[in-house]
This record gives sequence, C-alpha cells and structure tokens, in this order.
Amino acid sequence: MHAFVVSIASVALAAWLLAPSLKGFAFFEFCPFSFAADSPRQKEVLVLFSFSDQPLGNTLESFKAAVRAHAQGPVNFQVEYLESQRFEDPAYEQRLSEAFGYIYASKKLDVVLVQSFPPLRFALAHRDEMFPGVPIVFNFVDARRIQDQQLPRDVTGDTVTIDVRGSLELAFRLHPDTKNVVVVTGTTASERYWLKVFHEAFLKFQNKSELIDLVGFPTDQIMTQVSRLPPHTVDFIQMTPRSSAQPVFGLFEAMTLISQRVPMYCIYSSYCVDDGGIRGSYADPREQTVKAADLVVRLLSGESAEKIPMVHDSGARAVVDWRQLRRWNIPESVLHAGSIILYRELTPWERYRKYFLGGVAVLVLQALLIIGLLKQRANRRAVERSLVAGNRELKKSEASLRESEQRFRRVADTAPVLIWMSGTDKLFTFLNQGWLKFTGRSMEDEIGEGWVSRMHPDDLQRCLAIYSTSFDARAEFEMEYRLSRFDGEYRWLADHGVPRFESDGAFCGYIGICVDITERKLSEASLQSLSGRLIRAQEEERARIARELHDDFSQRMALQGIGLGQLWKRLPESEVEERERVWKMLKSSQDMTDDMHSLSHQLHSSKLEHVGLVAALEGLRREIGEKYRIDIQFTNCEVTAKLPKDVALCLFRVAQEALGNVVKHSQAKRANIELGANENGISLRIKDEGKGFDPHDSNLDAGIGLVGMTERLRLVAGRLSIRSELMRGTEIVAEVPLSAFTNEKHASTHVAGGGKS
Repeated sequence: MHAFVVSIASVALAAWLLAPSLKGFAFFEFCPFSFAADSPRQKEVLVLFSFSDQPLGNTLESFKAAVRAHAQGPVNFQVEYLESQRFEDPAYEQRLSEAFGYIYASKKLDVVLVQSFPPLRFALAHRDEMFPGVPIVFNFVDARRIQDQQLPRDVTGDTVTIDVRGSLELAFRLHPDTKNVVVVTGTTASERYWLKVFHEAFLKFQNKSELIDLVGFPTDQIMTQVSRLPPHTVDFIQMTPRSSAQPVFGLFEAMTLISQRVPMYCIYSSYCVDDGGIRGSYADPREQTVKAADLVVRLLSGESAEKIPMVHDSGARAVVDWRQLRRWNIPESVLHAGSIILYRELTPWERYRKYFLGGVAVLVLQALLIIGLLKQRANRRAVERSLVAGNRELKKSEASLRESEQRFRRVADTAPVLIWMSGTDKLFTFLNQGWLKFTGRSMEDEIGEGWVSRMHPDDLQRCLAIYSTSFDARAEFEMEYRLSRFDGEYRWLADHGVPRFESDGAFCGYIGICVDITERKLSEASLQSLSGRLIRAQEEERARIARELHDDFSQRMALQGIGLGQLWKRLPESEVEERERVWKMLKSSQDMTDDMHSLSHQLHSSKLEHVGLVAALEGLRREIGEKYRIDIQFTNCEVTAKLPKDVALCLFRVAQEALGNVVKHSQAKRANIELGANENGISLRIKDEGKGFDPHDSNLDAGIGLVGMTERLRLVAGRLSIRSELMRGTEIVAEVPLSAFTNEKHASTHVAGGGKS
C-alpha cells in the first residue's frame, strides 16, 4: 500500500512539473484525486507484459507519468503479466483469453499497450474475445517479427532493433582471441526464433570461432556444461526466465556464476543488469517508452490509429559495464565512439576536482590580494612623495595659467575686432572689451544667450541655424548678420567661428572673431544701385534709338524705296541696264529697311510693350529660328497674366542673350524655351543641345553676357542658375520671386546697409 501511494504521488508530482508546457491544463484537471463535477471522462489503458519479473517492467512508471502528463484528463492503467513462455500450451493461451474476456467485459478500454512480440501475437489472435474494437499500440517489438504480417488498421506502434550481430561484433572486438561462442537459450517458440537469428548473424564469424548451442538445459546442468568449456570462450544468454518457476538455483543465479568463469553477453537489454554480464548492443529503452507514450496520448486525444504511422527506433549502440571491463582487463580505447559505459567509477581527480580547483582559486586570490596590497602600499608612498612635489608644480602651473589667461585677455581686449568664446553647451562664456564697447552692455548681459537679443530679427533664425549645425558637426563656419550697436544702429558683422580642442583632443567649445563690414555692404549696395541705373539708362537709350530707327530712318528709307519704285516703272523697257540698276537699288533699300526693323526690335521689342512677354518670346523664337535655321521649341506653362514691365523686360533680355549665345557659341541645331509659373514666382528655362562649356572657365564673350543677365535679374530680386557640361549642352534658368510682382521697385529700394532700429 505504501509503494502504491508513493507511485501515485510521483506521477502527480511529475504531471504538476510538466503542466507549464501544456496548453491551459491546471493540476486538478489531470490529478487522479480530482472530483470536479465537470471533469472529463477517465481514460482506461490496459498494459500487457510478457514476463512479470523482467526489467522492462521498470519502465512502467515512466510510461504512466509521461501519458498522464500529456493526456487531457485522468488516465487509469490496468497491468497484466502473461507468462508468455506458457503459450507453448494452446490450452493455457485459450484459458487466458477467456479470463481476460471475463475481466474486461464490463470495462470500457480506450487503448491496449502491448510490450514485446509474444503478447502482440496473443492480443491480435484473441482481441475479439478480450477487447473487441480497442486500438492496440505495441513497443519493444523487433521489426523482423512483423515485416511479413498484415496488421489491422487500428494497430500501430514502434519497433526496436534487437541487434544480435552488433552484440557479436562487440564481443569479438573486446575479445579478439575468441575461439568458442556459447549461446544459452530455451525451447519456446520465441527462443527458437532468436536462436535462428543468432545462427544467421554468426555466419560472419564462423571462420574465426566455433558456435556451441546449449538449448533447453535446466539451470543446474547449464553450469555443468559451462564448466567444461575450453579457454577463449564467450557466452551469450538468450534464455527467458519464467516468473512462476523460482527454483533454488535459477537463471539469474546461473548467470552470476557463468560471468565469473567466461565473459558473458546478453541478446536482450532486459538482462545482464547486475548479473556480471558485459552487456551488448541495444536500442535506448527510454526512447521506446517516450514514443509509446506519445502514440497512446494521440489515441486518447481522439486521433485515429489508422492515421498514425508506425515509428522506428534510431538504431542500437554498444552498452558495456565498466566493472566487467576492469575485471576482464579490457581497455576503453577499443570501444567505438558513442558507446555507453555504465557504472564507471570516478577518478580522484574527477571526484575531488571541484574542491581542488576551488582551493587553488582561493590560494591564487589570496596571493593576488597580498600582491595588490603590497603594490597599493608602494603606490601610496609614491603618490605621497609625488603629491609633495606636485603641489609645488601645481602652484607654478596655476601661476603660469593665470599669467597666460591675463595675456590672452590683454590681447583680446586690445584687438580691433569683436571676440567671443562659447562652452560645450553652445552658450557664450566670454566676450572681449571690443564687443562690450560695441554693444554698450556688461559681460553679465551678453554671456549665455544675452547677445542674441541684439541681433536683427530678420537674421536671427538663419544665423542660429548655421551656428547650431556647425557646432554639432564641430565644423568651422562663417556668417554675416546685423547687430545693434550701443546707439541703436544695426551694423553688419562678418562672424568667423572655429572649434576649440584640448591637448588630448577633447572638445571644449568655440572661439569667434567678428569684423564690422557695414561700409563694405553700403559700397556693394551703391554699386548694385549704380549697376541698376546703368541698365535702366541702357534700356532707355535702346528705346530712344529704336524709336529713331522706326519713326525716322525707317520712314525715310520707305519714301526712298517708293521713289525708286516709281522711277523703275517710268523707265522705258528698252533701257535694260538702267532698269536693272534701279531695281538693285530698290532691293537694297528694302533690305536696309528690314534690317532697321530687325535692329529696332532687338533694341526695343514693341510686342513686349503691347502684347506681353509670351508673344514677344514667340516672335523672338520665330525670328532667330528662321534666320539661323535652328529648331527652337517654345512652351508656355500657365503664364497668362500680364507681368510687370520690369519683370517682363528682364526675362525677355535673358532669353535674347541666351539665344544669342546659342547662335554664337553652342553650335546647336535644337533649343527649348520654357516659361512657367508656380506659387513661388515665375521661371524661364532655355536649354540647348550644343557643345556646352565649363562654367568655371574664363570666357570673356560668354562671361559678360552671363554677368549682364545676373545683374538684370538682381534688379527684380531674381536669380540665375547655369548648368553646363562639355558636349552635353547648356541649361540657363532665370527665376523671379513673387515679391517682384507686388513691388516693382523692390530692387531699387532694397538697401544692404544698416539703419536705425
């Protein structure tokens, strides 16, 4: 009773430990003592063993624990030991099936597990009498026993390899001088089958040794036969003990005595456990138990046995008893890699290695601590000595540092520039006297971010962005901005900042120098204003000359042409030479009139003034294209409104100059003009497919034209961009912002200098 309670407790504990790996199972759901009203139906599993005292029965508890841990709901087990040696008597087998039929007639079995082949044959032969329709799972059955049988569809299981040849090879490997091999077996059908298998496996070794069969001898006579065996003999036990027959001198006692006389091996892994056998080549019984439990759980969960294929073991490997190796003086080196050695005694090093290593570690640690303490004491004395000398050096260094700082301040304060310094937090930490005199404020007002309040609002965001970006990248920068002077006037400053680093490479901030460039800005503004006035004067002069050509010279030439025409008509036809001379003069006069018209349009386009930029550009395209045989395409993208006079004239002159460069320099036969508008302003794009040029190369002819276009665009706050590559053409883009549309005088009123705040 005590053993039963311990077994049940072990199974419950194993199930509880495995519960976290299950999906949603609580302990009470599979505990055998759960009495919940809504618990699932208890499953019933019948286990049939061949022999009651074989070690295979020791796997039962492992099998039950594995099934109960993974099955959904409680599982009850019924275990029967068949004494299958008695199956030689057909009457015994029949009476046994009748008894099982009576016992399990009232029980609803879910699965029958059969271990080894004799119970499987018995279960298949009498299942209709004992448990009809119940699926059967088998294990520990050699594949050769069922390879020629057609198993029912609801029977599945896993096969094991009883490696007779492997056991023989192991024996000959460990005992290469073997002359005789003795096999001890019984007379049952199963024992006769395996004796036949043994004979087939021995054919490989028949040239090395002689095979001796001891079949059906009582255990006391077996010892007599073994005692007569010659030297160099190994013994194989293939006999199955009978649990109901327990004489004074049984099989296991005989095996113990045999192993003392000759090396003993066992065909089945069930024996040679502690009876002196060296063992043999076996499959892993734990693997068989796990596979069988998995198959049973799948059937209990409702899966059909027809859909569960049979599984096979992963093969056998040598299993030997270390104690017997020592006894027969067999070195471990002769074993194959991967062999399992049982009961090996640990060497003193293996047994006490942890303690030895721990002691050595403690001694090493103590030695290191002692060395460290001695070194620390020596270092402390050295530090004490160096501190005394260091204090003197420190005082000298501090004095030198103060003197150096004073020199720097004197230089900074007397320099005719504004000097600033910042720390690693981007805030100003120092400003020289030149800066403070310029702003008329104290150091406390300016350091940190105080200096920012003196910057012109239009320059603030741009300059702070440049400063912050350069600071983060530790890069040198230059920028221009307006700063309020002590009298309130904004002055232009050119600020040049560089990063500062310590001798060890550590970043410590920035230093910068500012120079007042207001006078330069005013000069640039004056030059730009003068340039604008010159361009406007040029346009006025062009317009005046164009009017003179159109209103005076063109009219006079027209009158002259009319007179020549009338003269040609009055001359008699007989005056051939005179008529031809007058006709040539008339044609020359007409050509001069056309050239004057063309020159007048180039100097001042009447179309631009009367019908707008789009029509003027179209006329310019047609005129140059026809005259110089260039395919010029003009595209107008959403430009319909009348443009301001200055903007239209600027863009027309840019197009005129760009197309003139195409004619004179690019040698292109194709060009494009694109006029477009968007939310930012208006743009003009002229692109050709000519030979191109290097924009950085010095070229007087092209350079003057580009400068003129740039100056014209500057008057309307526009900008010019040029992209050109040798032999890949040139693209000129003129862009005018919206401000030029709302204020035509923007360029003339824009001043680059300062003013009162």
